[in-house]
Amino acid sequence: CLKTFINDLANNDALKRHMPSIGELGWQQLKDEAALNANQIWTEHLPPAGWNQVNHGVLSSYYNKNEGCYDPVKILCLLDGNYLVINYSSQCAIFSPDFLFLEWLPFGSSGNPLTVPDAYGNLRGGDINADNTKLALVNYGYHLIRCFDYLTGQVLWSFGDGTPGNASDGRVYNPRDAVWLPNGNLMISSYNGRGDTSASSYNTGFVAELDGATGALVEVHLEYGPGAGFFNRLECNYPTGMAMFDDHLYICSYGRDEIGCFDVSSGFEYVRTYKKPAIINEDGVNPAACCKGADGVLIVYSSGLKELAGLSLATGDLLWYAGIAGFDAVSQPRNQPNELWDVYGIIWDDARQVTLAADYGNRRIQALPQSNTWTIQYNVTPPAGGYHLVQMPKGYDPTTQTMTLP
Repeated sequence: CLKTFINDLANNDALKRHMPSIGELGWQQLKDEAALNANQIWTEHLPPAGWNQVNHGVLSSYYNKNEGCYDPVKILCLLDGNYLVINYSSQCAIFSPDFLFLEWLPFGSSGNPLTVPDAYGNLRGGDINADNTKLALVNYGYHLIRCFDYLTGQVLWSFGDGTPGNASDGRVYNPRDAVWLPNGNLMISSYNGRGDTSASSYNTGFVAELDGATGALVEVHLEYGPGAGFFNRLECNYPTGMAMFDDHLYICSYGRDEIGCFDVSSGFEYVRTYKKPAIINEDGVNPAACCKGADGVLIVYSSGLKELAGLSLATGDLLWYAGIAGFDAVSQPRNQPNELWDVYGIIWDDARQVTLAADYGNRRIQALPQSNTWTIQYNVTPPAGGYHLVQMPKGYDPTTQTMTLP
């Protein structure tokens, strides 16, 4: 039946036009496989369903909102070990440590926050505080930061009124991310706008601190003006993603190909700048997100190259990269293995030693190693009598049942 079905499809040009990604070679391979005697075919056992969902099917995207991962932009770790996935245009969702969908966020709703008091929409970032009592969501397209009581679902405060503007006027302009500080305040990055309308600055964004209890503006720490240089001058250009660890705040400057590091344990003190590695010179780096990896590594997502780069926290040297560099939307179709597209948030999963990337462009959560190789565990348990192997993939080790790919 399968052989007849595949042959009928392969010979029907009208139907094949609806499946262009298979290609003539793919159809021939399908026909060849269908022609094999059934007792010559061995079946690979997929990894446990939960962990397989982290990759969301390496070769497929999940458009079904019921999966809870419609268009992810950021992943947050909760105290109970679960994950909170922030979606761009659908409701936030909670997943188990194995990334099994558990439930939608039990408060708020996906919608227009300017007309619905407890809604959120067009999200690009957010953060939950250390004791999981406050959740801040960044409504990018609505120019609004909204803070919820995570225990009750009550809206505590909002910053911005939906009109793009400057921090000194109580507004944001395409806000990009937010992180909670050790002092209980919230640091926000606004991709556009000015910090202070009275200052000589460009409309290229700012980084500001808000009062964690009221949402009132405390101070504008960074913006960009005429003659501006690098982060060591306390200036930035199109700030995007941020990360907070070890009492240090890391801020991505998309327009400067830099990540600035600041000590926020007792204020806002410049520490150092991580610049674009010389080896990465195609299209710039355009950092969009960062996080702390293992063994003193700063992991950065390059929006310009659509890849992850590992930099030494101590020296800033490039250690490794993962993903596909030199992205070409024509020659490199979506959904191929290890391909990243418009990632807005990344976190390090220490238990599995992988980076979890919220891949908005591919509508999935991806797990990538801290290196430029993949090791895939197939979890194959040979049946009595063993398998009849048709083909052994290059790089496959039957002893360890793993396959290493470049």
